Amino acid sequence: MKKYLIAFLGGTLLFASCKTPDSVVPPVAITVAGANVPASVLASMSRNFPTAAEVIWRQTAPTPYMATFKQGISARTATFQETGALLKAGEVIDSTTLPAAITTYLAANHPGHVIVQADVKKNVVGVVREYEVLIMVNNVQYELEFDGAGVFLRMD
Repeated sequence: MKKYLIAFLGGTLLFASCKTPDSVVPPVAITVAGANVPASVLASMSRNFPTAAEVIWRQTAPTPYMATFKQGISARTATFQETGALLKAGEVIDSTTLPAAITTYLAANHPGHVIVQADVKKNVVGVVREYEVLIMVNNVQYELEFDGAGVFLRMD
């Protein structure tokens, strides 16, 4: 009887320790004042984009900082780790110029979405390597990445 009781209690404890995972909700990017951006990020921004103007900072937990800014006549974006490491940079584009494959994917997989921003990343000779699209669905922001042909790669 003791064995059954111990097995029962052990099974109950094991079962109680298991729970279904909470649903994962992507964080919403918040606008951050430049004074609240870490010095390491500001220094990296100045070093990598010395002519940047009209910088707007956003942060998505846990640490990446995204700057949207003007460089010459182009609107650009750059994403940094809290350490100042530059993760990626791109050029802001008009969302109406996105490939049909991307807009079709968004309509099918994220009904009711609103495009917040679209970026393009090109190689050194100007060939599109990747698109990044920020969308809002039900007040939650999602960042989706597509290859140069508009094929979905991942959601951050």
